[in-house]
Amino acid sequence: MHTLFLMRHAQPASHAPGGDRERPLTDVGRRQAREVGTRLGLRNVGHALVSDALRTRQTWDCLQLDCPVEFMRALYYCGTDTVRRR
Repeated sequence: MHTLFLMRHAQPASHAPGGDRERPLTDVGRRQAREVGTRLGLRNVGHALVSDALRTRQTWDCLQLDCPVEFMRALYYCGTDTVRRR
């Protein structure tokens, strides 16, 4: 049986010069993502779909999971229907 994990990005900065899409993770956010990555690494994640926003890409990097990943603009600020279709 497959398991679907849905998660948000780790803690981002409150603002960024490039706007919402360019908000980076804070140091706390990087630590949060590494901690979650340690747990997810034990679950044999097979594939990841990630928004192309900076904070979600940085969250992905900090997770340090060894699986294929797709960065998708369509996942930025989308609803559950879009996520389910992807």
